[in-house]
Amino acid sequence: MKIYTAILVSLFLISCAHRYPTDPAPDKILATSNGKDRPSWAMDKPRYVKKDQLYVSGMVEIDGNQSPSKGLLAADLQARANLLSELKSRLQAQLQFATEGFHYDQQHLNNIITESINVHSLTGLYIDQRFYEKVLVRNSQFPQVKYTCYSLATISMKDFREAVERNLRNNNSGKPLTEDFKKKVDKAWDRVFDSEEG
Repeated sequence: MKIYTAILVSLFLISCAHRYPTDPAPDKILATSNGKDRPSWAMDKPRYVKKDQLYVSGMVEIDGNQSPSKGLLAADLQARANLLSELKSRLQAQLQFATEGFHYDQQHLNNIITESINVHSLTGLYIDQRFYEKVLVRNSQFPQVKYTCYSLATISMKDFREAVERNLRNNNSGKPLTEDFKKKVDKAWDRVFDSEEG
């Protein structure tokens, strides 16, 4: 009986000494690029339209032992890629609408879309803002520091429209666009940048 009691007491003491996992502490922002809070475009509104400009953000995380300037360059590339992806999806929907009733095959439309969102044909695409946070991540036994870097890319509706119209002309096998087709494309433009005015 004494042995049984001693074993129970030992097990009780061991279980009391065992530390059960707790929820990790939240991440802590150690510093920011401008000493202010994260701007709304970085997370709350990663995509919006304002005054005929489309804005799309990109975000990249890097180790805290690297330079934040490297993270910002990577975020610039991510923002540009996100903006091009956004333009592609908007353009596909609107050109599909505009070409209904006309003899444009899908491959031809895809060529126009691809060339229209080519970085080299978009003259007005640029990085509008940049921001980073130095963050202490405490989600494990060993906290670590990282940089979260954000970039905001933008293009005007005017520049984007010029690129698309140039590619429509260049991809029409040398034939001029018909007036009916031009009217339908013009009607579709009103829908490309709407519904997200910020």
